[in-house]
Amino acid sequence: MKIARRGARYYIAYGEYLSIMQMAQKCITAERIGKSFIRGWKLDFRGTDGNAGENIVPCSDGVVPVCIWRVAMDDEVELDLRYKYPYLYTKKEFSVIKDGRIYTGFTYVMNGSFPSASLSKVMKMIMQEGYTYIDIPVAE
Repeated sequence: MKIARRGARYYIAYGEYLSIMQMAQKCITAERIGKSFIRGWKLDFRGTDGNAGENIVPCSDGVVPVCIWRVAMDDEVELDLRYKYPYLYTKKEFSVIKDGRIYTGFTYVMNGSFPSASLSKVMKMIMQEGYTYIDIPVAE
């Protein structure tokens, strides 16, 4: 049985949400479209050491690997809660290309200026799983 997808949009995921396991647990109706890249931005980690939040920041020569997901309204609400939107993160619209098609969707960008920090070991493992899943080599 196919689940109705009211208000479906594209979520341009980076970091933790490249992982199909994370998306399956948090956004049960999400459908993976495929991988792409956000150009002119780079991955960044902010907060407290060992418990940093993932973020992307502008960087002229930066490239962020992403996964495009089609998400329903309920999935987007769940993501908003997880990202503590609009308090900790804001939503930003991006257009990315996959197989010659342009997908315009939203992602989350951290509000404010928090200090650079390191990820927890668990978050590092989740992100490595996500990068492996979308076939992006992981630098150690």
